[in-house]
Amino acid sequence: MGDRKDKRKEITPPTPPPPKRPAKVITAYARRRKLGLHSVVSTIPFHTQPQPVRSQSSQAFRQLFRVPSTSTATPAPAPAPAPDPAPAPAPAPAPAPAPAPAPAPAPATVQSCPVITTAAPVPDAAAPSPGARAASTFKPAIYTLSQWVDKKGAYPWIDCAQDGKLGCRPCAEVVNLKLDGETGRQHGTVVSKDWVNYLIQPSESGTRSNQLTSLQNKIKKHADSMAHMACVKVLSMRKKGIIETQVRDMGVAANETTCRLLRTAYFVAKYNRPFSDHEKLVDLQVSNGLNMGTSLHGRTTCGNMINCISVEMRNRVAKQIQSLNAKLCVSADEATTGGKKPVLSLFLNWSIDGEPQFAFWDLVELTDRSSKTVAECIEGSLRDGGLTEKYLEQNWVEFAADGASVMLGKHSGVAVRLKAKFPLIMIWHCLNHRLELSVDDTLKHLNAVNQFKKLIDLMYAHFNQSTKNMQELEGVAADLCSQLTRISRVLSNRWVASSCRATKSVWTAHRALFTYFDSGADNLNARDSAQRALIRGIATRLQSKQFLQDLGLMYDVLEELASLSLQLQSRGMTLAGGEKAIQRSIRVIKTFREDPGHYCAEALAACESGEFRGTKLLDRPQQSCIDRSAFIDRLSECMAARLFGSGIDPTPDDVPISLWETVNLEDFSILDPKEWPEDVTLRHGEIEIRRLCTRFKLEPTELISGMREYVDLKGATLPKSLLPLKNLIRTFIVSTAEVERSFNQMNLICNDSRTRTLTINLSSLMFININGPEVLDFNVTSYAKLWLVNHATAERAQGQKREGRKGLLYAYQKWL
Repeated sequence: MGDRKDKRKEITPPTPPPPKRPAKVITAYARRRKLGLHSVVSTIPFHTQPQPVRSQSSQAFRQLFRVPSTSTATPAPAPAPAPDPAPAPAPAPAPAPAPAPAPAPAPATVQSCPVITTAAPVPDAAAPSPGARAASTFKPAIYTLSQWVDKKGAYPWIDCAQDGKLGCRPCAEVVNLKLDGETGRQHGTVVSKDWVNYLIQPSESGTRSNQLTSLQNKIKKHADSMAHMACVKVLSMRKKGIIETQVRDMGVAANETTCRLLRTAYFVAKYNRPFSDHEKLVDLQVSNGLNMGTSLHGRTTCGNMINCISVEMRNRVAKQIQSLNAKLCVSADEATTGGKKPVLSLFLNWSIDGEPQFAFWDLVELTDRSSKTVAECIEGSLRDGGLTEKYLEQNWVEFAADGASVMLGKHSGVAVRLKAKFPLIMIWHCLNHRLELSVDDTLKHLNAVNQFKKLIDLMYAHFNQSTKNMQELEGVAADLCSQLTRISRVLSNRWVASSCRATKSVWTAHRALFTYFDSGADNLNARDSAQRALIRGIATRLQSKQFLQDLGLMYDVLEELASLSLQLQSRGMTLAGGEKAIQRSIRVIKTFREDPGHYCAEALAACESGEFRGTKLLDRPQQSCIDRSAFIDRLSECMAARLFGSGIDPTPDDVPISLWETVNLEDFSILDPKEWPEDVTLRHGEIEIRRLCTRFKLEPTELISGMREYVDLKGATLPKSLLPLKNLIRTFIVSTAEVERSFNQMNLICNDSRTRTLTINLSSLMFININGPEVLDFNVTSYAKLWLVNHATAERAQGQKREGRKGLLYAYQKWL
């Protein structure tokens, strides 16, 4: 029950128990706590951040990380601030006076920073912080009212919970506000968990007198403990603003040196360099005459700096989203790192002034791939990053994922678990993945398409497995002056745009391919009989009219599907726009049934003439040919069945219908004047707006009034009162393409120099690479001040000064 003292080593005070979570679930934020980054707080208030510039970039949130000025001049040392007056004994700290005016401020890229505070972020007004605990009106059952009043007078810090157990308000406030870095680490003590969590109670055995004596001993022992006195002292200093004054009085030289080191670490992260390059870059800058300090040069420190920057960037994004009360969409997908670790990539989508914003959020390592673990990892990552549960309950409106059963399973998938806790979520199956599934459904019913796919795959394997074969094909193409591109698989696990490129390669290099395979079938010395038979079969298929007709038909269809896939991947695509694009593509594909496309018509003309680009064609009726009408009809049916709606199957009997409640996608096109009827009335759209407001918790009165004004203006100008509805509509996404692109960035980061990167470092590197500005635009000042609050400076006197790598050449030059 009492406090432990250990003078041999420092012990970090315990943090309050987090919400229940399986012990195996490890988020990136949980690892950051071990680095001392869990109490990191933004040093610049959100309302002082530079405002987003709409004309420069659609990703307005990135302006949070940029320098306010575009000047790239060499930073000049800022004038030292005037000394602060003595702190007043008032409860709230007096604002610090402005620095003494300088005669002419020097232009600098590194901007000055406001006063730093070590307090935790201020939570919502409706949910007060657990650290700022007010005195309760309860009393222990063992005390009479007069005894309890006397006890409170003798020990003002004592408090009682609703269950009658005692606790310490100062200790609980210090620990819950994460000010433990100012207490336990300095005094070598640890705050009692029982007093922090209000668990102190009299012994259960003995008489009432013995119980009172035992309880009094516990109270007195805690009152005299070093941990309790340290907590009281910290709260007093924080109340008077002494901590802020001490941090503000840090040397400007140390700040500038730390800025250089942080900017160097940011360069390492932005350009995918190994952490070991940090030390080499520091040596380079030292050789160029810059003061880089005497510490913070190692690769471990580089990783800690990168994590510190990414945590603060993530905090700023969370603050902006919550300050705007913006509706939120979360998209997720699973992948495997270079170290064969299963991870989950998370992206956030929201809107600012009608412009969609996309931000990589986190990369979470999964201990297992069960739906329960994945759902808890998503919730934990959002919560640890600064998004409160109250905000998520009121503003999380969409969860998008691929069609994996662990994600969209009807009974216990991740989407079902999240929607049960956050009822506003609309579950969405990625349209690009559904497009691939519709193509797969078509292949299952048409054998001729599979024969076409098999032939292209044979050619891909022939050239991909042998560089000699590829060199011979390049020589043939050069002799024929034929264009040659890489041949890949078609209708595989890649998206349909890749199949279109492969078909285009065969169409373009048809003459070179036939010449190569026709000559290779007669080469008795270089190949065995099995290889010659395979090559002869491919050459026969390439020369047939049936294959050329199939090639032209597939080229037309895949080109249209690839165009649709790229449209759905667009960041500006909305739910209504995606449905229109799908309907338009289906209508175009249906026209191929009676009116052949461009390439199919060219193939038919070549079959009639008997020659295609210098290659003589032969009619081989025994070879199967794709039935154009059946193929077009089946593909159109599969696309209509897969792509319309949210992609969720009908509700099963044993799952509550509320979990799979969807919305009418036509409601999302209410702000498009092109969709209005010709005889539109002033009350047009009221029903749709009320449905959306009821489903996603918006106030309908102002929106309906704005809609009437919008209709009265004939859709010329969107009223400001309709901006919340426009933001809601632009928040929804139709594809998880952004998550897929993040995997490409992950593969670039996990190169040969980073084969064993920790998931926490990989998440920070991806956040900076995807969301961060360029090095010259990076506002490093606030991050340097933030680093100095929780870490050592670059000019610390302890330890031996690190010498650069001097090698034999340096020794020889020194001897000379």
